[in-house]
Amino acid sequence: GYHRIVMHGSLGRLELHGDRPVDGGPLVQLHIGTESTTLFSAEDFEQEPEFSAVASEVSAMIDCLENPALGHLLEAGSARATLEILLAIYESSRRRQLVHLPMDVADNPLFSMLESGAV
Repeated sequence: GYHRIVMHGSLGRLELHGDRPVDGGPLVQLHIGTESTTLFSAEDFEQEPEFSAVASEVSAMIDCLENPALGHLLEAGSARATLEILLAIYESSRRRQLVHLPMDVADNPLFSMLESGAV
């Protein structure tokens, strides 16, 4: 895919292969050790080509309102974790090396790279 993303963690990695199948390959794969699991395949995409992220989010919100114990994926704790992952991506780009979480960086790596002309 044109915007392939690979996230490495301490137990494995998650690979996102764009927004459409390429040559019948999976869109989302989870790798833990030597095991690989396809989380969203080309066949899944063919069954739901009109998948709507908005409809999915509205459904998730309704589920959380009906059962508050579920917790919502976009609650503050998740937003903070997402921000840290995004900042780690920029910090990894700035350092040109692996970055471990939690990070101990005082500045915003993206802003720093913009200010220095690196981006």
